[in-house]
Amino acid sequence: MAGHPKVLKILDVGSGMVNALRAYKTGAPTGKVVLRVYSPHNYSLDTDPDAAVAATIFWTTILQPAVNSLSAADRGLIDYLEGPNAGQTPPLG
Repeated sequence: MAGHPKVLKILDVGSGMVNALRAYKTGAPTGKVVLRVYSPHNYSLDTDPDAAVAATIFWTTILQPAVNSLSAADRGLIDYLEGPNAGQTPPLG
């Protein structure tokens, strides 16, 4: 991380990623951190016709538990949360 990129994306909240998050913010305090947590669910209009319901389920079962597992100090280092994996969500058009 010596080059201090403008953005760091962490892919889970395991100790290795949290340590990388802390080191990044120490070296690049104005850098942005994105947290993405993997979900095996494939979203589609057939299985998830109500986007608000699907978003609520994604938040309560995937993102919120991961975020809540972090200390308040570590949560404060995260700037953005990413939604479902783009490769797993088909186009809606």
